[in-house]
Amino acid sequence: MAKLGGTAIDYLSRTQQQGSKPPSPLSEQDTRAANQFPTPSSSEGKLLARLCQFDQGPKIKAVKELLRRGCKEGSAAYLCRMTDADFLEYANLVSRIQLAEYACNMGRERLSSISYGWLRALARCQDSAGGCRGLLSLQVSGVSQDLSAAMQGGTCAYLAGAQAQIDADEAKNAAWDTYRKCVSAKIITLDDGRSPADVIARGVFAQCRSQSPVSNMYEPGQSVIDLLTGRILEERQARRTSPKSRSAPKVEG
Repeated sequence: MAKLGGTAIDYLSRTQQQGSKPPSPLSEQDTRAANQFPTPSSSEGKLLARLCQFDQGPKIKAVKELLRRGCKEGSAAYLCRMTDADFLEYANLVSRIQLAEYACNMGRERLSSISYGWLRALARCQDSAGGCRGLLSLQVSGVSQDLSAAMQGGTCAYLAGAQAQIDADEAKNAAWDTYRKCVSAKIITLDDGRSPADVIARGVFAQCRSQSPVSNMYEPGQSVIDLLTGRILEERQARRTSPKSRSAPKVEG
């Protein structure tokens, strides 16, 4: 009411004195100024900061303890080099994801899957050019846009896309796990310890080819055979040097 000069009572008094004549409308510039969100340096902004932006110290400390578990001194991993600002950004990401459970009508289990997938991506990130921080900021921005869209009746496209990507990655990882288990089992079955290791490698691949996640891997490349050959030689060496192998009695005859 300051734009109209005084309190609401003053305004009503003037209106009564002037009859039913309405006050002059605010200009476009005055309207924008009246509805502008307080800046951090304004008195209103400082008051809001004191009321809403409470001490973030405990939140930063809790997130730091959680994310830095297992970090070794001198580690290049992003999670081990995060600043307090990064930890606060991650805390903001978690808060927005919690809001998305209701705003986006997504189950807690799906959102937990997305959170863990993003956390694994951050754990693998080791660059020093700001790319890891950019990845975290992208996640925060994406969820924020989804929350804004949901408030206007839209869909949470960013979270939906993230869930689809995580589902695809999990399916691919599960397929590779199945293939690796097959390789381990067939090496034990086929390796007699005397035949050339590369011959055994080709036999192992032939037995596990149908379980390979690579659909066009009908004939193995040399790199695949080399990897399998190395694996077979390592396991042969491990058997020779194991305590059980050294203590085994020799068979005469």
